Amino acid sequence: MATLPESAIWPPGIYQLEKDDVVEGGPGGIDNLQPQQLANRTVYLKALLDAASDRLGSQTLIGLAALVTAANQMIYSTGPGTFALNPLTAFIRGLLDDPDAATARGTLGLGSVATLASSTDGTMAANSDGNIPTEKAIRTYVSGVIAAQDVMVFKGVVSAAANPNYPAADCGHTYRISAAGKIGGAAGLNVEVGDILLCLTDGTATGTQAAVGANWNIIQANLDGALLTTALGVTVQAYNANLAAIAALASAADKLPYATGANTWSLTALTAFARTLLAAADAATALTTLGAAPAASPTLTGNIYQNGSVRGGVSAMAAADIDCSVGNYFTKTIAANTTFTFSNVPAGAYSMTLELTHTSGTITLPAAGVWSEGYTPIWSTGKTHLIMAVTKDGGGRWRYSALPNYTT
Repeated sequence: MATLPESAIWPPGIYQLEKDDVVEGGPGGIDNLQPQQLANRTVYLKALLDAASDRLGSQTLIGLAALVTAANQMIYSTGPGTFALNPLTAFIRGLLDDPDAATARGTLGLGSVATLASSTDGTMAANSDGNIPTEKAIRTYVSGVIAAQDVMVFKGVVSAAANPNYPAADCGHTYRISAAGKIGGAAGLNVEVGDILLCLTDGTATGTQAAVGANWNIIQANLDGALLTTALGVTVQAYNANLAAIAALASAADKLPYATGANTWSLTALTAFARTLLAAADAATALTTLGAAPAASPTLTGNIYQNGSVRGGVSAMAAADIDCSVGNYFTKTIAANTTFTFSNVPAGAYSMTLELTHTSGTITLPAAGVWSEGYTPIWSTGKTHLIMAVTKDGGGRWRYSALPNYTT
């Protein structure tokens, strides 16, 4: 059985069988016309699909097809079969359509300098308008000018805390002091923070003040010895009328300044003995210097003349002990049986009086004492008694007397 021949053509239409068509098979037969036209269309469409499949299978086309384009965009490759978009401005489009380099330089706004050649000549001896010096050439040229003209050039800071030597330098080199001390070694000059070292001679080597100090100047930030108004009354004494008056005195040996009035002073003699007295640390030392008896326990010799009364303090007793070093007049109140004692009795003669408020209880004095004619007073309670005691041997023996039974 034969098959219909197929051609890759696209018939404009499909034949419609009519009622009066005679049945006819075989090639070109009317009954095979419709299948022939459909078969041709099928082959045609298949050919189109095969061609499209070849194109769609290209990685490049796939990558391009994936882009989403927009106005003022250009395509560029980012890898095999991969692409991206980049802005393409009107300015760049204008640059891209320039026919030559001169036109492109005009578009970029470059003048004739863009065509000049670079020069590495650090002397710039050519003095040409057709060269542009490089950074290194400019640096070399400027450094040469600075060195030749001895221009002041700041080279850094120097800490003088450890008293260093001067640094090696050329004329015009300057250094700032960052920490106070000496420059030029331990025997160098004092410098303070902010002072400037200025080298005066090319090729100066590092060294001490004695060796290279003549090649340097020091510009002081704070002048040594200068009196600033801010220092008055702080680190420097402000004017004072008393000090001015003292300064006007003509001092001499063994003289003491003393005030004679407001802001007026004079001198008086100050002997070696007086200076010794002034150096006494306490009253006892001063009394020794004066050859006088101590105030606490004086020992007096010779005749003593008294003009006026002798007064003593009154000592209130907390306990029953009579401390003879405290004074000569004592007060005490008792409300129970009480035995009195003596302590710190001074050597030699001593006398005392005890004012005793007797509420209740018995009164017992030290057994080393005796009463006149052996008579012990009768003590009435609710009364006040005056008891006197005298010794001449530092308390070895006491003699008592009493004025008992005062009502107040």
